[in-house]
Amino acid sequence: MIELLCKRTGASIRTVCQTMELSRSSYYHATTETPSQKADRNIGLAIQRIFKLHRSCYGHRRIWRELRDEGIVCSPSRVSRLMAERGLRAIQPRTFVLRTSDGRADKPADNLLKVAPKVERND
Repeated sequence: MIELLCKRTGASIRTVCQTMELSRSSYYHATTETPSQKADRNIGLAIQRIFKLHRSCYGHRRIWRELRDEGIVCSPSRVSRLMAERGLRAIQPRTFVLRTSDGRADKPADNLLKVAPKVERND
């Protein structure tokens, strides 16, 4: 916000901070990335790479295992949070439903070909 005000008004950061009654050191502290934010960014890029590599089928648990195998240390909840921030959701496979049976395996259907009349060929 302060940078936007500086661009629009042409004022310096010092002037904008004094007008907003904010110390310049607070502004510069807020603009620098913390070590955890840097790590989140790097882990997030690795998560996106693994997610694309496995065609959106891996959830946070599998991705966490992949990261662990690559030597990246983090918790599964952190992976879950970073995936949610980036909008990454694993594709859930459909449950298998058998559709070829009527559900009565104890009494199979009659073989209609055995009782059908023979068909003669007409030339």
